[in-house]
Amino acid sequence: MTALAFFDRSRNLTWEIQAFFFLSNTYFEMGEYERAEEYYERTGSLLEDSQFSHSFLNASKIYLAISRTLSGNRKFNLNDLTDNFQKIKHRIMEGSVVRYIGMALLHIDDQHVGEAEDWIKKAIKVNGTNDMRWSLGRDYALYAELYRRKGAQSGAKENLIKAIDILRECGADGWVEKYEKELASVS
Repeated sequence: MTALAFFDRSRNLTWEIQAFFFLSNTYFEMGEYERAEEYYERTGSLLEDSQFSHSFLNASKIYLAISRTLSGNRKFNLNDLTDNFQKIKHRIMEGSVVRYIGMALLHIDDQHVGEAEDWIKKAIKVNGTNDMRWSLGRDYALYAELYRRKGAQSGAKENLIKAIDILRECGADGWVEKYEKELASVS
């Protein structure tokens, strides 16, 4: 939080936007969706005022909508998310955005599991093609969650093992530990 105050005083808008955006993502990954919402809103406001990056702005809008959904505030409009996704031009964000859309569809209700699976498969393809290994590992972990939700334990195990192997290659020890615990709980 101290860093954000320094960015505000320094008037370096590029760094300030990135700080808010990545702080938002951190809260999102921690499951603190309401805090993520707060910082995605601030990120979006700064991006709209600055015209810094349309890809960041569109990703931020998507993440904000998904954070709101996962915190229980409201449901998103899939067409709006898809439209914003089409406007993203940075590869580095593309796969994560697709995964988050899949995640939101998986958690919104039982009626969207098939759509969620399509988005998760797309995330796996995009992150595999773009060689975004950490994101690919996270994609497989989400795919495992989908299989668990369907009651297909063997699919869940298979995808968790893939996630763990990829994340271990990345040196993402915290994520490896998290998913190893999940793997141990799959019967």
